[in-house]
Formats: sequence, structure tokens, C-alpha cells
Amino acid sequence: MKYSLRSAVATCLICNLLLFAANTLAQQSNETPAPHGRFGGEIGVPACGVRNPSPSPCAPIPSVLSAAPSPTYSEQARKAKIEGSCIVGLVVDEKGNPTNLHVIKGLGMGLDEKAIEAVKNWKFEPALKDGKPVPAKIAVEVDFHL
Repeated sequence: MKYSLRSAVATCLICNLLLFAANTLAQQSNETPAPHGRFGGEIGVPACGVRNPSPSPCAPIPSVLSAAPSPTYSEQARKAKIEGSCIVGLVVDEKGNPTNLHVIKGLGMGLDEKAIEAVKNWKFEPALKDGKPVPAKIAVEVDFHL
């Protein structure tokens, strides 16, 4: 009897974890994508723009001024002929500098680190709220193609 109770508890925990993961993915897929593969705004708050003009609640989005340098390939990924995109999450501060970089969707084989290394050097136009620069969370897509 104890074994079946433990089994039931374990099954319940696993189901809850799967439901939590599915809910999290559903929330992420409902975020409003910004142009050119960038995603902006706070979760549940659409990005400011034509479809969501002020004064409705919206999250400001910074824009990329310079996406240079381009990311380089790791030797391991080049040999394995890996191609695809990394999604890097970050906060653009009031001065347009990328901070708090982390990989949201990676490719592995050293490409995640190369994506972060490149995005650290990108320059952004800071997000504006009420005409003042504010920090904003965004995600950028970094493409790797041989």
C-alpha cells in the first residue's frame, strides 16, 4: 500500500511540474514579438506601438542601433556544421547598454557563449517612457549560418 501511495504522490508531482512548464511556455508564446526577431515588454503587457498606442498600458522597447560585431563560430560548432538561432534575453539600461544577458534558447557547442559575447557589444537606443529613458527587458535573436 505504501508503494502505491508513493507512486501516486510522485505521479502527482510530475503532472504538476509538466502543467507548470506548459503554462510557462504558453505565457511565453503569447508575448508580442517586436520587429526583426526581437521580443519586448513585460510578460502580459504588450509592447508599445501602433496596435497599442499610449495612454494604454504598454511596455517600451529599445531599438538596436548597432549589432556589430557579428557573432563568431566556435570551432566545435563549425566542425559539427551547426546552424540556427540563439535567443538572448537582456535588459537595456537607460544609456542603451546591454546588461543581465542570459540565454533563453541555445544551440550549444559554444555558440551560446559566442552569442552573449557579441550582444555585449551591441548598442541600443534606450526605451522611452513619458519621454525619459528607462531600462527595458528584451530578447534578441542571434543567427548562426555557415
